[in-house]
Amino acid sequence: MARVRRSLLFVPGAEQRKLDKTRGLKADTFIYDLEDSVAPQAVEQARRLTSAFVKAFGAGEQERCVRVHATTTPHFYGDLCQVVPARPDSIMLPKVDTPEEITFADGLLAALEREAGIAPGAIRLLPIIESALGLHHAYAIAKASARIDALVLGHADFSRTLG
Repeated sequence: MARVRRSLLFVPGAEQRKLDKTRGLKADTFIYDLEDSVAPQAVEQARRLTSAFVKAFGAGEQERCVRVHATTTPHFYGDLCQVVPARPDSIMLPKVDTPEEITFADGLLAALEREAGIAPGAIRLLPIIESALGLHHAYAIAKASARIDALVLGHADFSRTLG
């Protein structure tokens, strides 16, 4: 069953103080960010801090989501390898243009879940549509994996792709 996501709060994954501050907040979904809010030189630190925080936060009513780098980046694989064992509720996947990207991410998630002793399909996927091409393929993207229970429109990047 899909979660209710009325309020989503993005939190920079490289800033421990901001991660800690979320403990007392009342958002439906906390999105711990490894992508846009993290400087390239801080990616490793963000992975470590975010993974430790998500694991310590534990499962509950509030969704623990991690926004990783896009599948087309060199950071994607390392992001998933680091955060999946922490058992986030979902992974937000940016810059999705094709259903093949979802199939790829789904397969990697399945392998990492198996390796970490997590039930198959337990970690949800939230693809972000950020281009006209992604919007064109939105239906196929939404149907590409049973892990998907929502699509997200990244309006700023989407607007930039339109010129």
